[in-house]
Amino acid sequence: MSLPLDAFGRDVVAVLAALRTDAGMEISSEWLQKLWQNIWDPWFVFGMVAQAVFFLRFVVQWIVSERRKRSTIPIAFWYLSLAGGLLTFVYACKKADPVFMLGQLLACIIYVRNLMLIYGRQDRRQARTERPAGTERRALREAENGSTGPPED
Repeated sequence: MSLPLDAFGRDVVAVLAALRTDAGMEISSEWLQKLWQNIWDPWFVFGMVAQAVFFLRFVVQWIVSERRKRSTIPIAFWYLSLAGGLLTFVYACKKADPVFMLGQLLACIIYVRNLMLIYGRQDRRQARTERPAGTERRALREAENGSTGPPED
């Protein structure tokens, strides 16, 4: 997608072209023009949204940790990680960048696994609390006495 530079864009390119890097080399005006044009590409907006979702996970983690007065990783952190990772993966596919594609894909596997571990733990907790009262004590007594079934008449 090639857009002509408006007056503001030409001014930005001119100012940035005047900058020098640490090595003392000028930034090429072709590179700056390409940069300016890429900003108007809809995929640029998509990529920025992906990065914003991914960054939001740290904001959520920070807020929760501040409220609890200790470092905490809430479940929302993993959902935002997964959403941001998948969006970034789609962006990397569009840009045909195998480095980011592989990195995001592997990271998403880790995010899914963490969610599986969290929900598996919650299921085990719920199963423990749903047992009838005295079930654990009865099972311990039966194990000590060698009884495995109900008492016989």
